[in-house]
Amino acid sequence: MDIDILRRGVAYRTKKVLAGIKSALLGRLRLNILILILIIGISLYAGYLIKGDNEMPTGLVTLSEALENCPKCSCPSVEPEIIEKECAEPEPAEPGSAETIIYYQCASGVLVNDTEYCRVMPNITTPDYGYTDGFTLAIDGITFIVEDQEQELYRIKWINYTLTNEGEHDIVPLIEVRVYDEWNSRVASQYPQKVIGTNDVLTGNEYIRSSAVSNIIFKKLPKTVRLALKNKMDDNGEGILAVTTTLE
Repeated sequence: MDIDILRRGVAYRTKKVLAGIKSALLGRLRLNILILILIIGISLYAGYLIKGDNEMPTGLVTLSEALENCPKCSCPSVEPEIIEKECAEPEPAEPGSAETIIYYQCASGVLVNDTEYCRVMPNITTPDYGYTDGFTLAIDGITFIVEDQEQELYRIKWINYTLTNEGEHDIVPLIEVRVYDEWNSRVASQYPQKVIGTNDVLTGNEYIRSSAVSNIIFKKLPKTVRLALKNKMDDNGEGILAVTTTLE
């Protein structure tokens, strides 16, 4: 009796163990199949993406395809321009011949054998200028605005001028500004509407190019603006030169 129970118990346990092993194997097999299907699906999708990146987008063609579809089309080629120039060899100097001297022409027209001797002066482009005794005075421009339209009042804001000294005399420049309709003794005797002065000495080979602020008010157009150059070191107060321009 006891032996039958023991035997039945062992067989029962063995059957249970075998059933568990079978269930485990079948469960793992299903899991492996699912993993395999998932891997295959990912591989196929990745291959599709890679293939799509390598394909040319719709609407774009290569140059060779365009030429095949359009036999008359061509890509122009530009040949480089070839310029040939023959240079003759200089003839050798004969023994005892004179030495060649090179001269340079400065902006002022002076010929020198070294460029350092050129006088560096600004170019005068305005037609309103005067020159005497090495001094040049030029009116580069007059800036004026409408102060009162009804009364035809105008105001000069800026006076642009250039003064050069290419002479042998030093001066302390002083410029008198007058605005008038017609030049006469009465206008000449009146005090200038503006005085542009400095205490600096303008020596030879020096220049001044400046814009002077002005508040000169005048009525109606046209008007004449006169700049008169004087030397503050001259006790007689005589003018050196004068330049005029017309405001219209």
